[in-house]
Amino acid sequence: MEDISDVINEFLVGRRVIYTNVDAAPIILCRGLTGAEKVISEVHYRKALNDAISLSIPKEKELIKILEDNGDWGPHYENKILNTDGEIKLVSKNLVTVKYQAAQRRTLLRKLEILKNRLTDLLNRRNNLVSNSAESYAVESRYFWNIHKMAFRLNNEPLWRSYEEMENYDREDVINIVQCYIKSFILDISSIRKVARSGLWRIYFTSCKNSKDLFDKPLCDLDVNQLQLLYWSNVYENAFSAMDPPEDDVVENDELFDAWIDEYVEKQKKERVKNKLGKIAGNSTKGKNSIQQVFVMADDDGAGDLYEDVGKPEICV
Repeated sequence: MEDISDVINEFLVGRRVIYTNVDAAPIILCRGLTGAEKVISEVHYRKALNDAISLSIPKEKELIKILEDNGDWGPHYENKILNTDGEIKLVSKNLVTVKYQAAQRRTLLRKLEILKNRLTDLLNRRNNLVSNSAESYAVESRYFWNIHKMAFRLNNEPLWRSYEEMENYDREDVINIVQCYIKSFILDISSIRKVARSGLWRIYFTSCKNSKDLFDKPLCDLDVNQLQLLYWSNVYENAFSAMDPPEDDVVENDELFDAWIDEYVEKQKKERVKNKLGKIAGNSTKGKNSIQQVFVMADDDGAGDLYEDVGKPEICV
């Protein structure tokens, strides 16, 4: 990741520096689409999708069925994805229980990294297998439309003044620029989270009342990086202002912080249920509906959830 102050500046001005292998434009600036352009981009995607279907290019679900018939993919791979995702959630939850056991925590973190890599490999394999689908054709077509609006020279002039001008540009160069944009424009979540919790960014974030003060444009014009940054900034600020905030080493580790969040949300959920039951008990008369006997309508499964949330004593279901 680049120097964090440089990344913050790119967030604030809404421009990402993209390095290409194109001699005529080795360095370009990319901005996000405006709200109006996002609407047009979606229309372009839908049109390209319909064009692909009219050319008998199979949709993703149809392609998956063909791959299953050929033995290249199947339900067992989908189950692997689901099971791996479930294991990731379970290990993340277990991280909370070994908060003060450094050796076990390191073991779980290593296991979590292995599981996440396995899930990434499975998803990449599926994505590669469906790369010839109608949806992939439409996504690629949309990328080409988007880039003619997003790419600028260092003097802030558009790289192409129209879509037609881009179509007349060297095709290999356009493909190279699109590939560099896909690779570099959208930051990974880990990098965005690092910015969101940094002291320098928090000065900007806590000093502004709204997104327009931060980025000098309406919310609908924010790019995906800016939206993600706003989301994670709020998550971290809420954590920092909690009654029992996470320790620094937890904040700096995404997996540990996610486990802390899960634990915090679970505590809040139980607290809300207890408060609700307390109000019910407080409004009831003494006797069979007193604080010792609060009746809550629930079926068998719901009763299990209720017991898990608040415990069994003095609750009649």
